[in-house]
Amino acid sequence: MKTLFLHIGVHKTGSTSLQAVAHLHREALARQGLHVVQTGATNDGNHVLLSRALLRDPAASRSVPLDLTIWQAARDEIVHSPCPAALITSEEFTAVGLEGIAALAGLMEAASVDVQVMVFLRDQLAALRSNHVELLKQGLIEHDFASYLAMSALDADFVESIDRFNYQLLLQPWISVFGQDRIKAVHYQPLRDTVSEFFARIGMPGAVGRTRSPARLNTSPSEVVVRLLVLVNRYLTLCEDLAPQRRTQITYGLYRQASAQYPEGGSTTVCSASLLRMLKCHFSRSNEWVEKTFGLRVKFDRAVRTRSLAGEPTLPPSEIERWLLEARAGVAYSLTLVEAGNVTEELASAGKQNAAIDRGDGPDLVSAPTA
Repeated sequence: MKTLFLHIGVHKTGSTSLQAVAHLHREALARQGLHVVQTGATNDGNHVLLSRALLRDPAASRSVPLDLTIWQAARDEIVHSPCPAALITSEEFTAVGLEGIAALAGLMEAASVDVQVMVFLRDQLAALRSNHVELLKQGLIEHDFASYLAMSALDADFVESIDRFNYQLLLQPWISVFGQDRIKAVHYQPLRDTVSEFFARIGMPGAVGRTRSPARLNTSPSEVVVRLLVLVNRYLTLCEDLAPQRRTQITYGLYRQASAQYPEGGSTTVCSASLLRMLKCHFSRSNEWVEKTFGLRVKFDRAVRTRSLAGEPTLPPSEIERWLLEARAGVAYSLTLVEAGNVTEELASAGKQNAAIDRGDGPDLVSAPTA
């Protein structure tokens, strides 16, 4: 019987690095008995196409079965590989529901492939902080961290729900299909090598070697860069005719420039005391379930402050203006742009509100949803 190691994330737990390493060293891994599946993989090793195939189109009738053509090809690749084990990895599997999981299980069971699921779990505050930065980099939001938390928790129409990090909701469907003994949950720690941890957990310690791994990907930016992204995205939001893809290109380009100028380091999660209470309350039932089910305790990151620290790095007005001009230069000349003076005035006002929230003087979210 073949074994399929299915890594399902979650988001912001080193998945990109694992995918890059596995893809880069797939030939070396094959010589050690692990076949990295190529069907449905992107150029960077993410099997996102396989995860999407397990999602039902909202417009499609439920009487029509899922199209598993790509999964049948992946299954045949696994079966015909000389390796006793195979690897599929994508954090997008966290979006797959019970129907898709059951379809995957049936397909692999018919081919006598034993599926072992591995998931890395991170404390939700740190995960949301990292996810906030990712959405800013992609130009999808223009919210500071406090506003992002509030919107993702309270607004059903927001770009993402806070419950993408509710591990009980995420893992219960996988357990119901594969059984708890086939689900391995690992505590993600940013300072630990996720790649080495993963291969050690599947019985292949030192499979790729630390020195051969690529540089760490998706590093956390400094607080200055985060604040800059908020300002730039608020500016780009005012450009109503700007295509989303173009907005992402501009934002990500500026993010890379700013990260080079303001290197990583010293970044601390800013969260008001009320928001921190809300998060702990919202995820309490989920985290208790994780501890009871896997013996894994999800503890919130200690690197949290509830008010701004003295001497916090800030951007002078001239520097803000320079970056806004960089953003404006990236916008297509055919767009009708808001005058720079109005934009600067609005951003300055927004900046004062953000500072008040960081100090704890801003609006308080006392009512909190529970899990």
